[in-house]
Amino acid sequence: MKNDMLQLDEDGIPVLTNSVSSDNSGMIQGTLDNFLATSTPELATALLDSEAVRQKLDEIAARMTVNTRQDVETVIRPAIEEAITQALNVSGDNIYLAISKQLEYAIPDILPHVLQAKDTCEN
Repeated sequence: MKNDMLQLDEDGIPVLTNSVSSDNSGMIQGTLDNFLATSTPELATALLDSEAVRQKLDEIAARMTVNTRQDVETVIRPAIEEAITQALNVSGDNIYLAISKQLEYAIPDILPHVLQAKDTCEN
């Protein structure tokens, strides 16, 4: 929806359309009054219809997204690293025991196959 009452420049800034001279101050005041009389929703719509304003809003959103992500990473990184360290410390003993048990169970089954493969390679 375009606002026909309000002319904008290429950057989306409202433009005064009457020429300025010492004898037409009444026209300037009329144009200013016309601009000020434009309702806020009409002005907002006119600005949002501007490509330049939309590009600026996109740039601001992109910067805010990057900044927010960096801030969140900065804040939670130490907490995540600490949680991982604690989890590894707690589970380290359990992992060692699990690997040790698996090796104890697997070696008797694997050893004959390894010896047989060694004999086959030597012959």
